[in-house]
Amino acid sequence: LALSIFCIALCGKYGVEAAEPYSQGEIDTITSLFFENVDLGGSGAVVAAPSTSHPDYSYHWMRDGAISMNIASEYLGNKTVMEHYVNWVLNAQQAQDPNGIDVRGEPKFYLNGKVYDGPWGRPQNDGPALRAIALINYANFLIKDGQQQKVLDKLYKSELGSPGIKQDLEYVAHHWQDSSFDLWEECNGNHFFTKFVQRKALLIGAD
Repeated sequence: LALSIFCIALCGKYGVEAAEPYSQGEIDTITSLFFENVDLGGSGAVVAAPSTSHPDYSYHWMRDGAISMNIASEYLGNKTVMEHYVNWVLNAQQAQDPNGIDVRGEPKFYLNGKVYDGPWGRPQNDGPALRAIALINYANFLIKDGQQQKVLDKLYKSELGSPGIKQDLEYVAHHWQDSSFDLWEECNGNHFFTKFVQRKALLIGAD
């Protein structure tokens, strides 16, 4: 669904007619359904799917959440849900991890913000990079809007270990050479997608 929204948003951004390949009605329907799963109850959480059994997808995946919120903010212009997502991220970065790893490498969370404690492929190191990318894009918007102090107060604090952009970038910088599970959550190794988004996060973070 996030990919569909991304494609539709790009069509609008570059002036492609809605009928190529979607009608305006289809765009409106997809956008509406997308936002039903984004910023659940104003919490900043992104639910992968409302299904709770066969399959149970009613969780916030760090990867999907970051991509979806970046789309919602950057391409669909909804800064309110992005602000709520920032709060979600700050809390998630400080959550107690029950699985014996750095919480930033956790792939998914319960919708109440607690770390998923069942068996799963851990760590997944694309998550912190994608999250940093989304937050950096939002920070750049705030700076251009004259809200630099808000960025310094909430999104980027220079103190080591402070929640926000810096904490995720530090994780990427320290773990980019490590193996981790892929975006399909099946194989532990070195994966192009993970390395690519880690590289992008570090590059735009340096800017």
